[in-house]
Amino acid sequence: MQFPLFHLASLLPFWPPKERPPKFNFTRGDDVFSPMDMVSMRKPGAGIANPTGDMFLLPIKTYNETEAEYQHSMLLSSLGMNVQQTHEFTLSDRDSVFWLDSRTIAHIVHIETEDYPYEKYNLKALSLDLKDSLDDDAGYLRVLHSSFVATLPTITGSDFRYLPQAQRLVFYDQIPEDDNFTMYRPEEAPVYFDGPPPDYTSMLTRVMEDRATGDMPTLMSVSLLKADSDAWSLGTDYARLIPHEQLPDISTERHYDVSGTRIIYRTEAEVEVPDCTCRFPQDIYVNTIDGSTIPRRIASARVVVSPTLNHAGTKAAWVEIKGKENSRIVVYDIVQDIEFTLIDDMDLTSASLVFSKVDNTLYFISANDILVSVYSLLIPQTPLSGPLDSPVPPNLITETTSLSRIQALPNGNILATRLSYASPNEVMIIHDPQGAKVVEQVSHLNDDIVQRTNLTEGEAFVIPRMENAHGWLLKPKGWIKNDGIKRPVVLIHYEGSGAWSEQWFKLSNPNVLAAQGFFVVLMNSNSPAHIFRVNEYSNNPEPHMLAKLSAGWNHILLTYLEACASMMSVV
Repeated sequence: MQFPLFHLASLLPFWPPKERPPKFNFTRGDDVFSPMDMVSMRKPGAGIANPTGDMFLLPIKTYNETEAEYQHSMLLSSLGMNVQQTHEFTLSDRDSVFWLDSRTIAHIVHIETEDYPYEKYNLKALSLDLKDSLDDDAGYLRVLHSSFVATLPTITGSDFRYLPQAQRLVFYDQIPEDDNFTMYRPEEAPVYFDGPPPDYTSMLTRVMEDRATGDMPTLMSVSLLKADSDAWSLGTDYARLIPHEQLPDISTERHYDVSGTRIIYRTEAEVEVPDCTCRFPQDIYVNTIDGSTIPRRIASARVVVSPTLNHAGTKAAWVEIKGKENSRIVVYDIVQDIEFTLIDDMDLTSASLVFSKVDNTLYFISANDILVSVYSLLIPQTPLSGPLDSPVPPNLITETTSLSRIQALPNGNILATRLSYASPNEVMIIHDPQGAKVVEQVSHLNDDIVQRTNLTEGEAFVIPRMENAHGWLLKPKGWIKNDGIKRPVVLIHYEGSGAWSEQWFKLSNPNVLAAQGFFVVLMNSNSPAHIFRVNEYSNNPEPHMLAKLSAGWNHILLTYLEACASMMSVV
């Protein structure tokens, strides 16, 4: 079996050909983290809690060695029970699952058909039953029944979210200008273009090719009602919420939010910048959830991150990134039409922003050089106009390796998904974020491998006398300080864009190498590992980057005498 994600074959040796070491042989054993362990570890997504905060959903990918492919499933788990109750069911790779209410989940099932368009999606409602463990009663979490709701009129919908207050289902789709869904259009011949795009260096989409079929990215809304008999019914009147073009692809990060009776979203501004290959500015709009009003533009900025609404739907918040190490958190009072800034000129770049359940606090994730932190911000009364009299100081809640999502729970706690070099995503709870700030891990999908191989998270280090340069170090298995045994070193240069924290199976290579006796050094010589960082390089960045790499390398050699410079390889 081959392991394409294991980059040992791509290591570039620095030693002369005559001095190369003998052929490498893997160390094996139950306590050694192997490439097979790396592949077989279950890889969860981000946990999403239900409205009452006593259960969460967790999508999982598991490698099937027999079929040589990943299988998808969804884990249901209880929160805050005496004994944790779980239930897992299988999904196809194109299914979607999301919450309808505290005891019902929606399952959008992908089905292949014999007729054009050769596929369809059925919406099902799964009723859940949860019982806590009491005395001799073991408790349970189970699916009571699954009921068919409707066949969706589209095959291109994604990122479904349900708003119980308004009883509306919102999703992202590619819809023609005539508002007819792709599924109902007749089969058409493909459209071809002659010649290359006008500018190969442009990062912008070639708009003409995107419009060849007339499909436009948009957000759609439709009613989804629950009857007294617990039966669900999907409406037929679909409302287009976004009349604008250039909506960013929302499959990679949150570009919209729903709450109360409103929706907030960001689009790329319909403005061209002459002779510029950079991204367009971004506009922020609010609209009613049923599309009955004209969308209202409330702000425009260079880069907008995590637009979000409070639970009452009366205030919005987002992060504006104005430049390198320069961003601000903005709150907009929708009712009073007043915008004010909570934090200005931050040297932290926020990646996720949510309101507390009582709408008096903002929680946000922010990266700073090496680690990722969770902060809280009290929301003051809306000023009569303009800026606040005094800035609002953020309160540090916890600091960790990487977080991909946070969610405020009704009981005041925070649900988060944590990533580290020791394990793929795991769901955790931050208890009493304004007080004790106790962090508890509530999912344990890979504990068997982590404990058997004694995986560690590694150690973060700062490169001395170098601004915005840092790294991670994973020490070789069996290493003892000052034992006099020289060990090989692998130097991995990674970009500081935050992408390193998104997919754990790409990061497991350092652990595989460390298990084989390597010092593994990961260094970022460009910029801090900030998510959504706007990089601004100098006119001649290469000497600056090499100086940081050289300083970091010398720091490791001086600190860890067992690291052998003559046995160094670079990835």
